[in-house]
Amino acid sequence: MTAHAADRMSWLPFGVELVVFDLDGTLYDDRVYLAEVDRTLARHLCVAHRISDEVATRAVADATSGGRHGFLNRMCDDLVLDPAAISEMLKVMRAVEPELEPFPWVGAVLRALRDNKVRVFVLTNGNRDQQRRKLDSLGLSTTLEPGTVVYAAEGRPKPDPEGLLQILRTTDIPAARSLFIGDHRVDQECAAAAAVHFWYVAELVARTAGFIADAPPGRAVEARGVAEGA
Repeated sequence: MTAHAADRMSWLPFGVELVVFDLDGTLYDDRVYLAEVDRTLARHLCVAHRISDEVATRAVADATSGGRHGFLNRMCDDLVLDPAAISEMLKVMRAVEPELEPFPWVGAVLRALRDNKVRVFVLTNGNRDQQRRKLDSLGLSTTLEPGTVVYAAEGRPKPDPEGLLQILRTTDIPAARSLFIGDHRVDQECAAAAAVHFWYVAELVARTAGFIADAPPGRAVEARGVAEGA
């Protein structure tokens, strides 16, 4: 390794051979994606259930204001829709073709890891088809090695450590030489359960800012990562 290459990797803890990234909110701003999902759901409600645009938009906003978990159930209750509508709305959500951009640091960090023979995986709780569309839009489908995206929801989703342990078994790299980077407490809990080092994405941004020419992500993203770790 040249002195320049070593300097570009000085942010990585000594001895780390594997870096695992969460996807949503870690490699890109998931708020952009969720805003498009919400607009698409509102349009679907207008067409499929003959609800006015104003009512549909407000129903989506009210349902998601309490968090994303279970928001479709809350929306069906508010609009007095048959619970069967949830399955059709899930299909609509998973068919969204997003136009996404990775955070500015992503390309430089992934290149530095690859050039220094550090294995890179992605561990996500999202639906496989949905997440593949995101990876395609982000340009990461061709950047990541085949088989390095693990869809935890198909087995035991985070914070269960099984997806992370599966990656450790696949690579035969010990937990002590691995690092998981995410934006949410479930990522931290997953890493802790697998005895893997963990950083919130805000820490990665701070540590790598010195060698990345592009500006780091906006303050809102950094602040969110810090808040999750509080």
